[in-house]
Amino acid sequence: MKVGVMTIGDEVLQGRILDKNKANLGQFFLTRGIEVSLSINPPDEAEALKRALVYMLEEVDLLVITGGLGQTKDDMTYRITKEVCQDYQEEIIPNHNGAAHGYLLKKGVKSLILVPGPPNENQPMFEAIDKVLDRQELYEKFYHLMGIGEYDLEKSFEGNFGNEAQQLLTYVSIGYVSLRVFSKDQDQFIRLSEKVEAVFGDYIFYEDKMDIEEQILDKLRKENLSICLAESVTAGGLMKRLTSVSGASDVVYGGMVVYQDQAKTQLLGISPELLETYTSVSSQASLALARSSRIKTGADISLGITGYAEHEDDEKRGLCYIHIVSPWGEEAFFRKVPSRERNRSREAMINFALASLWKMLAKMPVMD
Repeated sequence: MKVGVMTIGDEVLQGRILDKNKANLGQFFLTRGIEVSLSINPPDEAEALKRALVYMLEEVDLLVITGGLGQTKDDMTYRITKEVCQDYQEEIIPNHNGAAHGYLLKKGVKSLILVPGPPNENQPMFEAIDKVLDRQELYEKFYHLMGIGEYDLEKSFEGNFGNEAQQLLTYVSIGYVSLRVFSKDQDQFIRLSEKVEAVFGDYIFYEDKMDIEEQILDKLRKENLSICLAESVTAGGLMKRLTSVSGASDVVYGGMVVYQDQAKTQLLGISPELLETYTSVSSQASLALARSSRIKTGADISLGITGYAEHEDDEKRGLCYIHIVSPWGEEAFFRKVPSRERNRSREAMINFALASLWKMLAKMPVMD
């Protein structure tokens, strides 16, 4: 089935608002093993809309149209569609979050789905699309990688996977890259998944749905372990991520944000001589943060993090040092996050800290 997407609205065409609908629909179809083959964004003008509609119906089997449904003067999508598709069967798609309902139009192998523009209204209406899809079983898995960029990752596809590289898709997030493996052939899916793990195993820090905070807390809860944090560069952002999950207080003892060197010495008792010798952004400093916070709180596990979210020196910008101290040992993690923007650097460091903590927990020995 060839699928097309038409986004109605001058505000989208002229870049005044982002076209979230195109991205949402692309993801919706990808999870069903279908790729959008054509997308178009005509202006709010009757003849242009009619020409675009005629063209799309010649090219695709299923056309999803967002926007232009309602009572304002430029809401002409339904009227123009009915002019072009006079003999199509029609079914109303209820809108439970707004006033403008949608439509399913069908004739033979051709189908149109019309939904309003606001994503909070139209996304629940996407389920109507499933009525006209030729669904097949789709096997898929997500891998999340750190330490390799999207360009280098995709550059390695052809040599490692050949023509089967078309079953791999990459998505860039802050501080890591996600790799989706998918196939309608189970044997192919298993073979590709095994090869991805063999080729990129050193970079993979998490698999499947990106719910790493929930999994960390579940692991700590299962093992009856508590955790404390000592944050410098992330300024409480890591604590916010962990405690965003319901029930985090079962295992998260608390933490300290020690931003200035004076706070590190007064609140955690870190010696000024250590900070003067190695600086506050160093492996020695992150270890001191982790050790001191564990001693002061009595938590089972402690994590200390420090770094440069921004710096005029390119060599220093993005440096991040982490130490995790646990009953089964101490481990250091280091990364230079590839971001020039302060808040994105911090977010990348938080993701790196969560990945490091997950790796540390994975090495935990079996407890009696």
